[in-house]
Amino acid sequence: MTYKDKFRQRLVAAQPKEVLDVGCGEGALLQYCAALGISAIGVDPDQDAIAECQRKGLRAICGGAEHLDLPDNSVDFVASEFSLHHYASLSGFLREAIRVARKGIFCLDAWYDLSIPSQRCASDFDRWMKRIDRAAGDVHHDVYNIDQILDALPESDAGQELEAEYWLDLRPLPLEKLDRLKSISLAKSGDSGSMQDAYLEIEASIKQHGISEDGAIFFQLT
Repeated sequence: MTYKDKFRQRLVAAQPKEVLDVGCGEGALLQYCAALGISAIGVDPDQDAIAECQRKGLRAICGGAEHLDLPDNSVDFVASEFSLHHYASLSGFLREAIRVARKGIFCLDAWYDLSIPSQRCASDFDRWMKRIDRAAGDVHHDVYNIDQILDALPESDAGQELEAEYWLDLRPLPLEKLDRLKSISLAKSGDSGSMQDAYLEIEASIKQHGISEDGAIFFQLT
């Protein structure tokens, strides 16, 4: 079972009548909800992604996570599936999600267990790619831990019940996937010599310890 499978099972178990998917992309979670008869609407800043959702007959609007164009208490649950690290402001998203959600918030994002060598390599590689993305002007934060999430909660909502879990299955990252991601990032950097040198250091660690797929952090706020 994938992390997304587990996340969606948790969401469905809460018996939502309506879900807002923030950072919906091309609508995978919206389609999942629709197949189960759950009303869902998506929000994403990418106009092409919204157009694709609408082409599929899904409800989706263009907008950012920090300024949701919905009334207070307008949906049962807000969901975020591997999108937290793309939001300009984690605290801004949480403030808005709390405002529009009647019952709670479900979030899933990447995470690494730094006590495990192959996960440290995965974290180093992830941070390297994100350095390139940020230099190119993209919003791409390093992964969050639960303390950072708690600190980002609005002060007025800090007493809400937050349940969190870290998920990890330590599958090796396929080398062809690693090479593909590396090539995409280096091309985005303009084949920067400094970024190539930085990657060589990571590569040496990968040869020694291996590299595993991302873990995940799951949390729900009710």
